[in-house]
Amino acid sequence: MGVDRRPPRRTRTRRLLDATQYALALTAVVAGLSAALGVALGGLSAAAVAAKFGLFFGGTLHLGYATVRTWVGSRAPALRRNGFLGRLRDASSSLGDDDSKGGSGPSLGGEETTLAEPTGFQRFVRRLPPAAWFPVRADDRVGDEGRLFLASGGMFLVSFLSEAVFGVAL
Repeated sequence: MGVDRRPPRRTRTRRLLDATQYALALTAVVAGLSAALGVALGGLSAAAVAAKFGLFFGGTLHLGYATVRTWVGSRAPALRRNGFLGRLRDASSSLGDDDSKGGSGPSLGGEETTLAEPTGFQRFVRRLPPAAWFPVRADDRVGDEGRLFLASGGMFLVSFLSEAVFGVAL
């Protein structure tokens, strides 16, 4: 007989709503900025093509950034113990560079993981409906990496649909 460790259904739905709203907002911002750049460089006729390419490259960049953050986040304790940061700490302590507080070189913080402070964009998106109507506690939210993966998938999907369904091409 196991213990069910999943959050309640209501919390899972709110978590999904929060992550989806963030992904849609980020996709809309990338599309809007790309279209504005297209209008500035090539006129109104270039806006849709610029948005399509901007979404594709934005999705690629966000996917890469989320992947790197996920990899580094999973490796951070090991890197602190015996990786580059551990060697750096050992080298600085062997040189006698200890500071007056008893520290020994740079570190990434404590062993426990904490949630990052939300950015201004994240706070703005959380104040928009419908996520504002169904708030989620900070520790119940999908992590930044998960939201970035979801946003990159949305960017790829909109870029693909703009070409396959709406016929946006060079």
